[in-house]
Amino acid sequence: MSLDDKVGRHRARFRKVYPYGNTRRPDVRSFVDAITNTTKSFDFQKIQHDYPYYSVPTYLSTSWAVSGAISYATFLEATETFTNQTSYEVIFSSPFAGTPYLAFAPSQSQFSGSDGQETPNVAWWVTGLTSGGFTANFSAPFTGKITYRGVYTTGSYPIYVNRSTDLSGSYAWVSAGSSSLTNQSSLSMSFAALPSLPEYLNYNPVGSTTDELNIGQTIWAVSTSYAVNELSAPFTGIIHFLAMDTTGSDTNPFTANPDTNYPPTGSFSPADITNLYAWYKYDNLLLSGSTNVSAALDKSGNSRHAVMPTAGQQPTYSATGGANNLPYWTGTDAVSGGRYLLAGVAADWTFLHNGSGHTVFIISKTASTEQNYIFGTQTGTGVSLGDSIVRINNTTANLTIGTAASHCISQNFAWTQTSWGKLAFSGSTGGNPDYSVRVNGVDVVSVNESAVPAATTSTQKLGIGSGGGGAYSSAVSFHEVIIYNRELTSSEVSQVESYLSSSYGV
Repeated sequence: MSLDDKVGRHRARFRKVYPYGNTRRPDVRSFVDAITNTTKSFDFQKIQHDYPYYSVPTYLSTSWAVSGAISYATFLEATETFTNQTSYEVIFSSPFAGTPYLAFAPSQSQFSGSDGQETPNVAWWVTGLTSGGFTANFSAPFTGKITYRGVYTTGSYPIYVNRSTDLSGSYAWVSAGSSSLTNQSSLSMSFAALPSLPEYLNYNPVGSTTDELNIGQTIWAVSTSYAVNELSAPFTGIIHFLAMDTTGSDTNPFTANPDTNYPPTGSFSPADITNLYAWYKYDNLLLSGSTNVSAALDKSGNSRHAVMPTAGQQPTYSATGGANNLPYWTGTDAVSGGRYLLAGVAADWTFLHNGSGHTVFIISKTASTEQNYIFGTQTGTGVSLGDSIVRINNTTANLTIGTAASHCISQNFAWTQTSWGKLAFSGSTGGNPDYSVRVNGVDVVSVNESAVPAATTSTQKLGIGSGGGGAYSSAVSFHEVIIYNRELTSSEVSQVESYLSSSYGV
């Protein structure tokens, strides 16, 4: 009887068991504990290894004092062999903590029988994806091997993983995401920037157990942060993608400890642009219990924290379910007494209305019937000093910049953002146009001032998910809010928007 007859395809699930008293020579290896940053060691002969399935700490750019400063990511990479099959159920040896991004590709040609990146003349897709497994499908009977990769994290991409603890130097940067298509024949798959071009790029449709997702795909452009995927016919559905970079450059292996190389060299941060005034993000929250947000701490370093000390008015926290399945926080719809955050002190926000210049970026979504403030220092009970974005009905929002007695800017624009999207608005006195608004990277407002902005100090704290001082709160969900106290150039706006697109897939 052959070894294959004994153990089948899943050899990694089987291991030798040594009887009591039968010893082997120790195999002691050193490693760096990512949490304590100390060198430790263990005996590999005392370890039983099933699948290459590992939880590795991923460092986020946040303070260690903040709850959730370390997130954990799980990466799985394995192969399966097919013999004249159109579908096969794959069961993970250990389940993920949540539903992963999952993508596979043939790694052995059904024609030559040799390992490599040869692509057979079949389409492939995933159905029934859960934290415990998936079904791989082919458009025609397939003989050969596939390599599938799954990744799940509560933090941000890219993550840095050890593909196998038995193999030194096998670290890799991994980014992943998904896109929802509606009758589209091409797809730009945007992912968090890798240090260099990905060596592996897996992608496939993902649907329910009954979906027939037979679509041909061809990659014709690849960069460190996106790939362009041409489809054989217009497609409606969801495509998962996963990119892996195993080198630090196009020529040199990437072998450094992951703790010292996060974020990757050359990656963009909003702090790379001057005049970053305040920055609030899901990875820098203070939680009251497990479900309430007591503060979004200012990542700019300027200590203009957005807080809510009253428990009954604290936004609610969701650990998953946002864009790219990331955490987020959500307010409630109320004239007063809702759930929201207030940032800084009133005097901090004069630049939002005095014409000196500002640029604001928001990743958010609104409830379908929401009609209150998304962001602002105005109260809604009369014109007051400041800058505000308010949704005035189910399809329209309004940008206003107040002069205490009137508006120097009041402009409506289309807003139906009930799914995650990007909002950017900026301006200063003396430009042409003075002020503008962008929704998902498209200009929707370009307008000049109708009155002289006021130099008077703002009278209200900044409301995030409300108007100034907390008036007219709204059921808006947030991933990130970035505020600069100058008008950015068009190239700088593009940099920030690209960063947001890569982070959230919007």
